[in-house]
Amino acid sequence: MCTSAGSVTVAKLQSFQGVKVEALPGIPDCMVELQAGRVQAVSTDDFILAGLAAQDPQTEVVGRGLDPQLYAVGMPLGADDFVRFVNGVLEKGRADGSLAASDEKWFQGLLNPIPQPPAPVYRD
Repeated sequence: MCTSAGSVTVAKLQSFQGVKVEALPGIPDCMVELQAGRVQAVSTDDFILAGLAAQDPQTEVVGRGLDPQLYAVGMPLGADDFVRFVNGVLEKGRADGSLAASDEKWFQGLLNPIPQPPAPVYRD
């Protein structure tokens, strides 16, 4: 099983008995190893895996995620108006279903199940 060196996935994979973990600088390196037949699988977050499967018809995403993944948007300090704008767009998308519909559009046939948009977590 191949994943990115230094990622939280390394420790998670090492916790499974019988799994040999190959930690490489990045997921593209793991894909090269997978395509060459030197590793049997690549582990990273669902959305990156979906992108890889979309690009390489010889790969598919199988099973459920190992852990829930949290994503964030980084913005410059002091960009309070922009932060409120981005949060408002995300809230609107959650409320009207367009955020989930976008996930369905882009990940249908690549991820099963398609993760639903998580509840927001804000901090001051």
